[in-house]
Amino acid sequence: MTHRAPDRFRQALRDLEQAEDSQAAGRHEWASFAAHQAAEKAVKALHLHLGQDAWGHVVARLFHDLPEAVTVPQGLVEQGRVLDNFYIPSRYPNSHPEGAPLGHYGPLRVRKRSAMPVRSLTSSVNLQPSIFNLARKPCPLLNVS
Repeated sequence: MTHRAPDRFRQALRDLEQAEDSQAAGRHEWASFAAHQAAEKAVKALHLHLGQDAWGHVVARLFHDLPEAVTVPQGLVEQGRVLDNFYIPSRYPNSHPEGAPLGHYGPLRVRKRSAMPVRSLTSSVNLQPSIFNLARKPCPLLNVS
């Protein structure tokens, strides 16, 4: 089986760039969704790196489903929970009592609740594309060896 963790992680980084671009362009609902996607794909890349599949879209749950050998900081799980709130409502009008998602997301909400957790996910735990390789060397991500 082909080891696809590096591919998934590269796409996570690209999704993070999309979140930042959307935020800069004032498309805050898309920034929120893309930030969620970046986090989801990064955690799924870690699962693949560790030799297991991961299913679903709940970032906090994806962290919980990592092997016991992986130490996930509780703050990171909480940030995942924040992002999980953006998965559906940022895209579908019927997720809100009235109005389109674009009317429910703004720069403060995105900056405080979306971009910050994703930036933390990619920087505070030292996410680097080079950690994934076919040799399956020790992974510095989240204290995994």
